[in-house]
Amino acid sequence: MAIIHEPRELIAVHTPLGFGHAMFIEFGEYDTCWTVVLETQAVVTFPQEKIRISRSYTHGRGISDDQMKQIIKPKASTRTPRSMGRMLRKTV
Repeated sequence: MAIIHEPRELIAVHTPLGFGHAMFIEFGEYDTCWTVVLETQAVVTFPQEKIRISRSYTHGRGISDDQMKQIIKPKASTRTPRSMGRMLRKTV
């Protein structure tokens, strides 16, 4: 049984035939296929291993690589997670 997913927004991807946008993703029992509209306006279906998602940074809103690294940089936390704190109390 296959499940077909249609993303709310097109996903920019690189394929063996060039750049395009994924329209549908079909999740099969043994494989996953992506249906892509290429820049040439051809509609082609590729297996999962042939697709690479493009870097979009919110669809070209002018964010540089350095700015994106700052945006997604994890925040340093000095607090011990609650589950870790409970575990430490039990072992002492």
